[in-house]
Amino acid sequence: MFKDDLKSKHSGAARCGGVLAVSLLAAPLLAHANSPAQALLNSRFGTNQSVLQFTSTDSWWSSPPSWLSEVPAAGASWGNIAPRARIQSSPERSGKKPTIFRAEAGAIMARGNSHTDAFNAKFDVSWNRNSWKQSLGASAVYASDATGTTGQRWDVRSQTDYQFHQRGFSFASARYEQDRFSGFEYQAAYSSGLGWRFYDQPDTRLSAQIGLGYRQLRARPELAEDGITLLQSARDEDLVEQAKAEFERALNDNTRLLNQFLAETGSDNTFMRNDFSVQVKIVSSLALAVGYSVRYNTKPPEGFATTDTLSTLNLVYELR
Repeated sequence: MFKDDLKSKHSGAARCGGVLAVSLLAAPLLAHANSPAQALLNSRFGTNQSVLQFTSTDSWWSSPPSWLSEVPAAGASWGNIAPRARIQSSPERSGKKPTIFRAEAGAIMARGNSHTDAFNAKFDVSWNRNSWKQSLGASAVYASDATGTTGQRWDVRSQTDYQFHQRGFSFASARYEQDRFSGFEYQAAYSSGLGWRFYDQPDTRLSAQIGLGYRQLRARPELAEDGITLLQSARDEDLVEQAKAEFERALNDNTRLLNQFLAETGSDNTFMRNDFSVQVKIVSSLALAVGYSVRYNTKPPEGFATTDTLSTLNLVYELR
């Protein structure tokens, strides 16, 4: 009797060990989208998933699937001897875009009877993880002629979103810029609030957000009456109300319209910026973009204009 029981236990362990060995050897085959094993898996489950991941926390295999009972003496002990696994879809198959990168640049150089240089560049990157979205961006503009530098501006910006609803999200944002010819030495703003995605389709995207924040700015130093001494201006600080809207529309497979609007309203000054561009695809990741930007300050330092405009023709590289 004892020998029979021992023999039975050894036989069951051998069968379980065989199932485990087969499952481990089959994993690379299942991970290949075009393998015969994958085709068999697709026919059994009615799915085209091709990413096989092993993890110690998933419980999908805590109870054996029904088809496993077809393997003799394996189903009863599967949960104890086999690594727990699940098949899940990749981000590309689920329709989500975990990372979006976009960079554009344009330049002009003239020599001969005139001496002119102009350059502008911009990049934006965003990535999603569960309910969180992080966006980073920067841009720079430079221009010069025979007399020297005539334009120089750069800025950086960041925003973190938390999606608490299918369309609603909260955000925290920050931006900083220096514009040598705006009359301001620098401008910085920090805001938080709520936003809503009215449309979030592949061909149409529209979102808006409003919030409250804090802004710092300092006007550039001024010359004293002696014409030599620089008088430093005081730093201005105030609370601001922020409004922002982003719109994107695909007219066809090759042409898209993009527009971004930002407004920050404080007690002494209102800053507004609107960036509009038409983007025409050249190849899969390259496009040509014609852009027009407007920047407006209601109360710039004395002697400076309230409005700046910039027209660009840039080459765009984009990964989605």
